[in-house]
Amino acid sequence: MNDEKRGVSRRWRMAAVLALGVTLGTMLMATPATAHFLPSISHIWSHIRPLADTRYVNRSASAGADQQATPVTLAEYNSFTDVVQTTITTKGAASKVLIVGQFTAQNTSNASGDVFAQALADGVVRDGLYWASLGGSAPPVFARAHLSVSRVITLGPGLHTITLQGAYYDGGTVRTVAAFARAISAVELT
Repeated sequence: MNDEKRGVSRRWRMAAVLALGVTLGTMLMATPATAHFLPSISHIWSHIRPLADTRYVNRSASAGADQQATPVTLAEYNSFTDVVQTTITTKGAASKVLIVGQFTAQNTSNASGDVFAQALADGVVRDGLYWASLGGSAPPVFARAHLSVSRVITLGPGLHTITLQGAYYDGGTVRTVAAFARAISAVELT
């Protein structure tokens, strides 16, 4: 009787090992299932877009400017100098537009002072006043400050000019303060 049970047990074990081998062999040798894949952002976005809500960019309106090469000399506060600007064409009646801008100011004539930034849309101040201290350091290391601006504003349809402006103040003393690493972006959100 034990011999019969061993035979049955061995047959089942052999059948299980054979079935497992066939399954593994098929999985290794068979062609995998494939999806239609195209290596492009627009194709991937076509799958994501229907699931996107207003937190994502649903329109194609975006613009940017990046001016790294030549610095701009800042005006003394209460006057402002255009540091960098871009244009954007919005489509919605009341479009939300994200503005992100930045520049690095450096006082090349002294080791003190303050710098200011403000964002404009079509010549109207929409956000400001951002402030940073140029701190204190002794030449040849000149005082620097980094100013970043970000704001969501509402604009009507059409072409708009987005400008980042800067100024400095050092107690009324005329200084040479320059803006480097200037950049601005505007993206229509809704």
